Amino acid sequence: MVTDPVPENAPPTPSRLLFVDDEEGVRTLMRRVLRDYEVVEIEDAEGALDLMAAGSVDLVITDIALPRMDGCALVARIRDRWPDVPVIAISGYVGDRDVEEFAFDGFLHKPIDLQQLRSTVASLLRGVA
Repeated sequence: MVTDPVPENAPPTPSRLLFVDDEEGVRTLMRRVLRDYEVVEIEDAEGALDLMAAGSVDLVITDIALPRMDGCALVARIRDRWPDVPVIAISGYVGDRDVEEFAFDGFLHKPIDLQQLRSTVASLLRGVA
């Protein structure tokens, strides 16, 4: 099968982010705030794992309080299969100490400081945690 080469001056493909939160309003806000990226959103951890298995994801942002499987269990499963994918936790119910034992690459408190979110995402995608 012959494919056309990517032109040298083609714009770079945006990084693909997976955002996991059971609140539709928060997912909508994230999609708008992170509009420079391809944002895929899902409301639960099981769906997130299915999406990751089906295609590449450059970074995951997950709420801690999710139905059936919380964000801490999700990051453990991600680390087992995709150890190099950065994962950012967000929560309004837990603090930094509550997530220290888990392998998150970043933690943001709700309500989210949107500039801090953008900065953390950009840093992790550049490999500067």
